[in-house]
Amino acid sequence: MSSQDQLKLAESSAAVIGCGGLGGYVVLMLSRIGIGSLVVVDPDIFDETNLNRQAFAVSETIGMHKSDTAVTIIKSVNPSVVVKGFQTAMNYSNASDILDGSR
Repeated sequence: MSSQDQLKLAESSAAVIGCGGLGGYVVLMLSRIGIGSLVVVDPDIFDETNLNRQAFAVSETIGMHKSDTAVTIIKSVNPSVVVKGFQTAMNYSNASDILDGSR
């Protein structure tokens, strides 16, 4: 990847709705490749049934909010990512506030 490509990623943003199964892996990979800004949205908490299939589900995260956990781990993987987490379900009335700034 060229430095121009990396700069383009660093100037990009993304929103991922759901930090559980697929969404957890997506936000983890986006943070690793160098996306500049992430919004993560999930109203749920981790429970034991998530352990076998979700990237952020480990014994220590049981009972924790998925969006908070995603933010914490993303910041430890790539501290330069600007990440905002929302502990809510996205719907028509809050979508514009949640997605503000995402492209």
